[in-house]
Amino acid sequence: MALISWKYRRGGMMKPKLFKLTMRFEETKTLKAIRMGCILFMPIVIINSFVLVLIFLPIPYYQQWLTGSDMVYLYQGLEAGHTGCMKYFSLLVAISLAWGFARVWAVPSYHSIILPALSSICFLVFIGINSTAFQVAYLGNPGMLSSVISTVIVCRLYLYILSRQKQRHVSLRYRMDPYLYGIISAALPVVILLFVFSLIQGLIFYSSGAYCFQQLFSRAVQSWFMTLTDRPLLAGNLFGAAVQLLWFVGIHGQNVLYEINDNYYGSLAVLNLTAHYMGNPPAHIITRAFNNVYLNMGGAGAMISFVAAVFFFSRDKTVRTIGKIAVIPSLFNVSEILNFGIPIILNPMFFIPFILVPLFNTIIAYYATIYHLVPIICDDILWVTPVFMSGYVATGSWHGIALQAVLLIADFLLYAPFIVLNDAQRNYHFQYQVRQMEQHYRHMEQLNEPLRLADLQDEVRVTADLLISDLAEAITEKSLFLVYQPQFDCQGRFLGAEALLRWNHAYAGFIYPPLIIALAKTGMLLPELEKFIFKESCHSISRLAAINQHRFKVSVNITGDSLKYDELETTIQEAVDMYHIRPEALWIEITEQDAMESSPRVMEKLLRLRDSGHRLLIDDFGMGHTSITYLQTNIFSVVKLDGSITRNVLEDKNSQEIIASLVSLSKNLHLMVIAEFVETESQRDKLAELGCDAFQGYLYSKPVPLEAIIVMMQQVKIK
Repeated sequence: MALISWKYRRGGMMKPKLFKLTMRFEETKTLKAIRMGCILFMPIVIINSFVLVLIFLPIPYYQQWLTGSDMVYLYQGLEAGHTGCMKYFSLLVAISLAWGFARVWAVPSYHSIILPALSSICFLVFIGINSTAFQVAYLGNPGMLSSVISTVIVCRLYLYILSRQKQRHVSLRYRMDPYLYGIISAALPVVILLFVFSLIQGLIFYSSGAYCFQQLFSRAVQSWFMTLTDRPLLAGNLFGAAVQLLWFVGIHGQNVLYEINDNYYGSLAVLNLTAHYMGNPPAHIITRAFNNVYLNMGGAGAMISFVAAVFFFSRDKTVRTIGKIAVIPSLFNVSEILNFGIPIILNPMFFIPFILVPLFNTIIAYYATIYHLVPIICDDILWVTPVFMSGYVATGSWHGIALQAVLLIADFLLYAPFIVLNDAQRNYHFQYQVRQMEQHYRHMEQLNEPLRLADLQDEVRVTADLLISDLAEAITEKSLFLVYQPQFDCQGRFLGAEALLRWNHAYAGFIYPPLIIALAKTGMLLPELEKFIFKESCHSISRLAAINQHRFKVSVNITGDSLKYDELETTIQEAVDMYHIRPEALWIEITEQDAMESSPRVMEKLLRLRDSGHRLLIDDFGMGHTSITYLQTNIFSVVKLDGSITRNVLEDKNSQEIIASLVSLSKNLHLMVIAEFVETESQRDKLAELGCDAFQGYLYSKPVPLEAIIVMMQQVKIK
């Protein structure tokens, strides 16, 4: 979730049109699949980040201790952990992304198995596993570009062929066993894709001599880059931009471009070091060490500045939580948690600063070196060396630290507005998902079906989980509140009010009240929620009793689920005792459908509540679930006519006849009748003519805070 920025709240520069465009971009099915695949391997990324910190922590005494004979097993264990996470990472990416495609396209389970397997095989073909020159390193980070490209091609073609088959073989699909049809339908795209990738592999070899796409790409990039070596600043900027672009699509830029990063810029660092030892001035400003010291402070894109900007400017709980997790790795220049967790990858809000920050840093650091503000870096320092320490070690001067500080402040300011913008975008998207979930729940209400998280789309289900978490926090912090809708009798006397729950969510606004209850049920929060509601209601009754000693009451809604847990009676009694109110002042409403579904044990509980002095109401009466048996038990003393039959009472004769019969039945059983959704005087008069005893609706008042009810009572008392 995200908290909208103050500028956005005041109608400032943030424009919903921009958010709609970015949502369209993010809702692209291919991008959603890639993001979902990234989520799948996030735990491995997090584990590897911390393992790298433990392995390369640049403290001499720690390194001596870790690599010493006593700790050899620990060191080997950490190395094994890193190898396990990264040696076959590109293969894992192929499997994860294919799973993401299967999820987004909602294919049957057998295709969800076939698609990752096929993607893995095609990736192996794409990196030339059948060649004698095959490099195992391509199974790790260096092969990620091939992994992403091959997987996207495989998944899109596979799903396209499947869709065409479904259109052509509709009758066959319904005649065969679905699993058998699924296996048969998968055979054709599998054969086609294996042939296509084998053909691509052969064409690459015979046209270029490269044994796979990855080698062809590396040769082409290296050949092109070498034409720019006489213009080091341009070459450095292009390399930095290429690294960031690769990172932006989820690919480890430095590892994919290792021929440039390690072979070229690494060799320049060696030349500088050699010149330094020979007493000659170093000649190369931009080297691998230069990039590590000035560009990769906290990881690719100067992520240490990003983390700082998150803590200063973001109010988004998820973003701040990920920022906290990423603090320690980013101190040692490991940025994967931020890239995949925020996420920065494929996030249009961060594209501009993510690309510009390294370019800005390269230009400033380059000219600072040219004008002798800092010396040329000679030592090829370890990439995990923390910021400021790296600046001092690399330059041998505090000037290196000062330059890093200036760059970090500038990067911090560059990231800041985009972090605010990202918060606003996440808030807009969250609100959209909440409205989608409310729409889905209203539809489920019409079908009398409960909220089931499994029925929700992935993003909406995540939103539901977040709302449940926030609801638990809101109950604890008492940020929920009650409003009250007054009820009047035929003579215009103020009888009482119905307590209605409201939740003004900090990010999504007011939540549809029935959805709050549904979320509480799903999240096992209903007992705590109703404890809050009863305490607040009883507190309100005590305040109202101090003003008006007459038989003023407040009615509270409970659900069938509420009656199933043992603590309900204790919860109600504790609230009554806490505020020293009469039980008769607290009425309890239960919907007609819930009353119908009540077991004998629940009915006994209702009897005990009635015997303790509470009046029980059947809410939504007339919805078609009525059982005369339950009405004859004398458990209930009030019925509330459902709004679906009271709204059209003036125009619909059927509604009039239904109301008349329900009122007649209620009077024969000595039940009071309250009509809801009364909005006009003519509607009220008609309902009174049909025999209703009391009324509730916008004719008298919308649901209002307790203070407004107090004012209303004082006015009535004066009359």
